[in-house]
Amino acid sequence: MCRLVCRPSYRPLDHHLALLNSARFPCAGDVWRHWASPDSTIPIGPTTLLARTGIVRASGGYAALPQGEDYAYLVGVTGAARGALLPTVVYHYRKHAEQMTAQPEYPAMELLARRFAWNHGKHLESLRKEKCTSRFRGCASTSA
Repeated sequence: MCRLVCRPSYRPLDHHLALLNSARFPCAGDVWRHWASPDSTIPIGPTTLLARTGIVRASGGYAALPQGEDYAYLVGVTGAARGALLPTVVYHYRKHAEQMTAQPEYPAMELLARRFAWNHGKHLESLRKEKCTSRFRGCASTSA
C-alpha cells in the first residue's frame, strides 16, 4: 500500500507576490498553439488549472468523455483567457499499477480524448482569428 502525505506550506504573502511577479502571462490560445499535435504531450497539466467560474462556464467546462475530459477543459479555458504560468512545481504525480493510466486500454482511449481536445482548440483558434465586429469594440484579431 502506498500513501502520500501532504502538509500545507504556509508562506508569507510576499513569497506569493514574488512568484506572481516572475510568472509568464501567455495569451489566450497559446497553450493550444504550443501543442504540436494530438499525438504529442499537452504542454501543461490540466490538474494545475485554476480559473474563474465564468470563464470555465463560457469555455464549455469539462467535455463529456470517458477519459481525458480535462484536456478539452484546459484547451477551452486557456483559449478563452490569458493566464499565468508559475515558475515552480505546483503538484506531484504519484504512479501505481492500479491507476487508469497504467491499464492496457488506456493509450487508445487517451489518443481519442487528445484528438477531441486538440480539434476543440483548433476550432477556438479559428474563432480568435475571425475579424471582430463593431459590436465587440476593443477586440483585436490574432491572425498573422
